[in-house]
Amino acid sequence: MSKTSRIPDKCCLLTKQVEFSTTADGASSPTERFRINNAGSFSAVIPSGSTLFPAFFCRAWVAFNGAVSPISVFGNGNVSSITDNGLGDYTVNFSTALPDSNYSCNVTAGDTPTYNRLAHVHRGSRSTSSIKVVVVNNAFALADCNDLNVSVFR
Repeated sequence: MSKTSRIPDKCCLLTKQVEFSTTADGASSPTERFRINNAGSFSAVIPSGSTLFPAFFCRAWVAFNGAVSPISVFGNGNVSSITDNGLGDYTVNFSTALPDSNYSCNVTAGDTPTYNRLAHVHRGSRSTSSIKVVVVNNAFALADCNDLNVSVFR
C-alpha cells in the first residue's frame, strides 16, 4: 500500500533539517532515505543499505563532437557553451558558476577505431566558470575528436 503526503503550498522556514523516510509494506518503522541539514549538505542511503553517506553531485556535464565546425553538442547540463580554441583544444563554459575550483573533472574521448584519442584537463585551467580540455592522438599531437565527454563533480 502506498501513502502520499502533500507539502502545504505555504511552508514554514526550516531551522533544522529535512528528512525523507519510507516504510516498507509490513514494516513497523520508517527507514530514513535522505537528509538535507540546515547548512544545505545532502546525505543519502545507498540502495539496499541503511547508513547515510554524504552525496556529491555532477555539477556540469557535456557530450559533444569537437571535430566539426561549429561544435555539435549531443547533450549537456549546466554548460552554456564550448569554445573551440584550435586543434584539440576546448574550453567548457558553465551556465552557473561553481562555488570554487576544487572539483573533479572527468574527460573521455572516443573516435573512429582507426584513430586513438586521449583527452585530459589542461593543467591550471580550472576556474569557477570554465575548464579547458585538450585531446591528443596516438603520436601525442593535438587532435580534434568526434566524441568528447566532460563531467564535473563537487
